[in-house]
Amino acid sequence: MSCQIKGIANIPDIDNVKKLLYGNAISKFEYVPSNELPLQDCHISLSSVGDVFVMAWNTKMIIFISKWDSQELDEIKNKFHITWHGEITKEQNEWITSVICLPLISLGKASGPDWTCIAVGYNTGFVRFYTETGALLFEEQIHNESVLGIKCQSFSLPRHVGDTGCSEEIYISYNSGVCILQGFPLFSTLRACRNHLARVQANCNDLPPVPNLSCKKWAFKNQDIANDSEVIGITSINSFDHLMTASICGGYNAMYRSSAPQHNLVVATGKRPFIGFHYALEGGNAPVLSDVAIAMASKLANAIGTAVPWFRGSSKNTTSDASKGNIQESVETMSCRFGLSDIMREGDCIVCSPNKMLSVISDAMGRVLLINNKRGVAVRLWKGYRDAQCGWIEATEEKDRGIHRNINKSGRKILLRTALFLVIYAPKKGVIDIWSIQQGPKITTFTASKNGRLLYINYGFLGANDNATLSKNKAQYSCVFMDPLGGLKEICVPFHFALNSKNGKRARDIHLLRKLRTYLREEEFNEEKLVAEVTTTCLGLKTNEIKVQTIEVLMNSKHILPDALLAAINCFVIKEEKKEEELEPTAKMLHQLTMQLRQIITFYKYVKAQLDIPPEYNIVTADNAPSSKHLSSILLTSEREVHRIIKLAKMINSFKDTNVSAETKVKFKEDEKIFFNFLSCFEFGSSKSIGLRKDLKEEKINDISRLIYQGWMYSNDVKEKWQQAAKDSNIQPFNFMELALIYWTHKEEIISLEIEMKRFTQLLHVICLLTDVENICVEYNEVSLWWKNVRTILTESTKPFNALTAALACRAIAMILEKYKEKLQNQKLLETNGNEGEDNKNMNNITNIDETEKPSDITPDDETYSSISEWENVSNDTCQFTLLIGNLEDITILNAVISQQVIPDETTQFFTLPFTKNDISLASILAKGKGSVSELVAKWLSTTGIDPTRLIDTTDVEFDQLQLSIDSLQLTDALDEATAIEVSQQEQSKLLSLSVEIGDEAKTNMTTEAYILGKKST
Repeated sequence: MSCQIKGIANIPDIDNVKKLLYGNAISKFEYVPSNELPLQDCHISLSSVGDVFVMAWNTKMIIFISKWDSQELDEIKNKFHITWHGEITKEQNEWITSVICLPLISLGKASGPDWTCIAVGYNTGFVRFYTETGALLFEEQIHNESVLGIKCQSFSLPRHVGDTGCSEEIYISYNSGVCILQGFPLFSTLRACRNHLARVQANCNDLPPVPNLSCKKWAFKNQDIANDSEVIGITSINSFDHLMTASICGGYNAMYRSSAPQHNLVVATGKRPFIGFHYALEGGNAPVLSDVAIAMASKLANAIGTAVPWFRGSSKNTTSDASKGNIQESVETMSCRFGLSDIMREGDCIVCSPNKMLSVISDAMGRVLLINNKRGVAVRLWKGYRDAQCGWIEATEEKDRGIHRNINKSGRKILLRTALFLVIYAPKKGVIDIWSIQQGPKITTFTASKNGRLLYINYGFLGANDNATLSKNKAQYSCVFMDPLGGLKEICVPFHFALNSKNGKRARDIHLLRKLRTYLREEEFNEEKLVAEVTTTCLGLKTNEIKVQTIEVLMNSKHILPDALLAAINCFVIKEEKKEEELEPTAKMLHQLTMQLRQIITFYKYVKAQLDIPPEYNIVTADNAPSSKHLSSILLTSEREVHRIIKLAKMINSFKDTNVSAETKVKFKEDEKIFFNFLSCFEFGSSKSIGLRKDLKEEKINDISRLIYQGWMYSNDVKEKWQQAAKDSNIQPFNFMELALIYWTHKEEIISLEIEMKRFTQLLHVICLLTDVENICVEYNEVSLWWKNVRTILTESTKPFNALTAALACRAIAMILEKYKEKLQNQKLLETNGNEGEDNKNMNNITNIDETEKPSDITPDDETYSSISEWENVSNDTCQFTLLIGNLEDITILNAVISQQVIPDETTQFFTLPFTKNDISLASILAKGKGSVSELVAKWLSTTGIDPTRLIDTTDVEFDQLQLSIDSLQLTDALDEATAIEVSQQEQSKLLSLSVEIGDEAKTNMTTEAYILGKKST
């Protein structure tokens, strides 16, 4: 980021301001255009908070208060409106010479100003204090000379070891010296006067407060003309300079103090000398006997005059003099130890730097001089700045969260660096130059109006009473340029302009990154504007460390768009054309991150485009559904199992139709955050491939899986195209499998089970082809880790029917891959050395294996294999899937029954418990152990209101055996256990399937009690 001048406020009605401030005297300023303000001839002050603005000329003053205009179409919505205007002089031949705004902080813990006091200096030596509404608080004649200027110093804590900090003081400059008002008694008096004014306005009788000001007066001794002065404060010299000065002044036998005394330094500019360094001894000089006698005589005369009024003449004059408030303080004469003398040169103004180390002085010959206050030497001289106005900008090093830490390893706080910049406004040229201090080059030049005004504000809150909570008591706008059209603009200089070489580049990049962060938080941009801003910022970055952080900032922004992130990646990839092995670690990480992001963005655009396309007609309608025979050949199972699954699906759909209004959820889709959520689900840079993050929220991962697969599932797009896009995305293959299973198991409804089962099986096959077959298939007696993780996902699914259909598809794909692996192994045994091309051919044919290696139309239900040669190996994974399918079928029936709320009628009048829907999974059933199914059924029955006696079948054989002896009962139990062992898993599945078929054919016109008993038997 470069230097800039940005608007902060406007004065809307310039013509009204000219009329109120200048009146008929506006004709004197013929050199100023009619649509501009003559700012060079008036006194201007802006509060350090930026909320109060004052303009004064001759005898009139206008007070402005800032107001935020939300209806303004322009970017600058802060406007200064007039709250008070009028004349503020009381005597003839009195006019305003200076004005300053003093924001007083609240005595509580408020962080903002309580009110703003306006101090006005006059040519008569008076200083008057006003409120924001123009009400006079009190006045004092500090000195009997014209006030040249009023300056302020706010409280600040010590910055480093040896620094004493700054106390609150008000400096009033005169030609013959300077007066210092202590802050605490002054601001206490101002608050008391304001409270008294409020009571008077409320018609309360109250005595006015007695001003109690503490004032120090320092007079110049060897300064003929002092046009301006700056109070530097306490200075101390080292022992060597102290001893050398004593030796030079007193000779060999000179008497000297053991330690150097402390002095207060005041730098004055004017004429003879051009610059004078005046010192006042800290603690004051020793009193002279004549001064003591005069003081005692004055006190004695006052005492006699009080007791005998006629002794001092009329008391009217005494009252009049007391009302004027002339402060009678002893004047301490300062000694001018040295200076910069130039008879032909006269200084106009002096501006001290924030750290009191440097000062800049402009003279009548168009020169600007930089001096060192402590050493008393000129450091630098600029020419060609006639009537120059100067100011300082103190820039603090940016604190970046990613690189720069505010606390080091030891826990000790690290102070951020600061840099000083000098701002020079040349009205004759109409330019604003910014220079680096002390010997730095010119940073930049801005074109400005020739009738503008540069305002420098070097103080913060006042009235803090040494409040330690104000760690950074600075002005909100330190350097402000006011153009004659009424616009106020802040001059900003980034810290990195004080640096150079590598550190300068890094600091500049940090500033650019900080600017981009601020821009992204505004949330008021379109796609084109965002892409342009990101491109401009990324092209300006020079260091790889900040480039990586920039990408992370863009990735973590909720309003990021694919094209904007891709634009940033393209800016970085173009400059990294070297080999990856030759790059440094940071550049290598940047290269890997950009490559992965480019791949994932390309894949996102592909799947998002598919999702936005409306579904194909032949997919969403059941007219083109494959037959049961064709579907059984795809799933490598029997037609009976396919029929059973289809009937089970119809039964579940009938249950859903009877309870449509049981639970309704409204979900709103946030399109602008889809890409952000998509990126936040993946990990980048940790490995060569892209993986899913751990501990993702279920809702987020469901949305991402739907984004990836929904478009392809309802389109006629060929599977090879999706396979290539997935392969180019560099996402880990099993993550695709995991997301596919999550998508399928969380589908709310299935339009056509046959069509979607076929499409989903093809999808799983394509996903498995993304990795090597050896990574999926293992030996027949071993368990594949790939399929084991798949079964874990299906077991934990709370939608058992979706998990059941997914298990059928996974078993079919596992069998296809096993056959293909067996075929490859047989071919390798027959091949000789040099037949590598045949392997490649076989690898290319793997994508069509589900079409070329279709089983015959003869299914296991139609033929019994009698030949030993027709036996084939069955893998462990196939057996595990078969067991899982049977268990999921049982859980599906159980879940379909207990998830339905029964509507009571006259047959169900028994006591009931409130119905709660429980989403069960196979994993939860297995985790609870024996009795979990009975517990679920019992809970569901307790919500139906059926009479418990109706649940007992008295014709059961068990009731006939109740009278048998214990031995006979034990024998019967043993026989039952043996019989149970002989029943195979396949027979149990057939029995359950038969119960489903019988239950499906049951009559629907029955009572609630009959309905419950029917479900119980199921």
